[in-house]
Amino acid sequence: MAVPANTPEDSRELAQQTLHRLHLCDDERGLRQRRSWHQRYQQGKLTLAGLYEVTPLIAAAVDKQRQRDSVGLE
Repeated sequence: MAVPANTPEDSRELAQQTLHRLHLCDDERGLRQRRSWHQRYQQGKLTLAGLYEVTPLIAAAVDKQRQRDSVGLE
């Protein structure tokens, strides 16, 4: 996980420190777990509500993409 490019400059260092403190930068175990939850969602084994329970940031990204896709279909 990385600090998004649109993060305000005065908040970037704190965001980076937080990612390191929570071991979210390069922790392969965490990456594998998040991938697994996302795959379960894609396979229909986990609902969006369930995804929000285990990984709210990924769920929010999925939800946002679904909303974009539904707007594009109208």
